[in-house]
Amino acid sequence: ATQARRRMAVVAATTVFFSLFTIGVETILPLWVTQDLDFDASQWAQLRSLRFTGVFIGVILLGALSDRFGQRLLSVISMLGAAASIIGFWLWGKQVIWLLMPVYGTLMSTAFVNLNTLTQQISYRRQGLANSIYRSIGAGAGIITPAAATWLGAQWGGYPPVFGLGAALLVTSAIILWQYPGEEVPGGLGR
Repeated sequence: ATQARRRMAVVAATTVFFSLFTIGVETILPLWVTQDLDFDASQWAQLRSLRFTGVFIGVILLGALSDRFGQRLLSVISMLGAAASIIGFWLWGKQVIWLLMPVYGTLMSTAFVNLNTLTQQISYRRQGLANSIYRSIGAGAGIITPAAATWLGAQWGGYPPVFGLGAALLVTSAIILWQYPGEEVPGGLGR
């Protein structure tokens, strides 16, 4: 197989697990916060603002680090850190949510943007096809994951165990993404 095909296989497999995680967590976070933690809508909105504060920071700081050390490396580190954040939500809930939400936003933004960049690098001649595959996987996950995540929460007696499953999906994404071949990095730790 060509390097472009190997890259596409890695991105496609990563995207399956990453999309299941992202959409699942995006579905259950507001439900968990308002039902299990007894936060009101205003507090959820404040948490969303904190998350996007983290996204803003991630765009500025981790984007530059991604250029220096490579999108693959920073994506893997970000995915593993976000998985740890989700485990923190699960285990300590109210005690850590205000602290971890911006961290989670920073890490997920970096992983998402870098996965997009790696998709663009699959093949300069076939960027449209690469994007179609990448985005259709995410769209497909968007169809099934909200219902599956809420069903699992009902079956498992709450949303925290679904966070554990989500963390496992994200760690799997990181392991798969580490196999991305031939990323060109300007030098430093990313090689």
